[in-house]
Amino acid sequence: MEKNIHSVTANTRQDGQELLKEAVQARVKIHTTTYALEDANKALQDLKQDQINGTGVLMI
Repeated sequence: MEKNIHSVTANTRQDGQELLKEAVQARVKIHTTTYALEDANKALQDLKQDQINGTGVLMI
């Protein structure tokens, strides 16, 4: 199974707002697992072991 680690810094605030409006209209349901910055190693372990449902988010 392929794993990706990426940031979302390439989008503008307006891009995000438009995307969220479309997501609401489409009734998109999101699945995230959040990790505190000090738990970054745990996040990587969970990613490696396929323990993340949806997107893993590292909070800084």
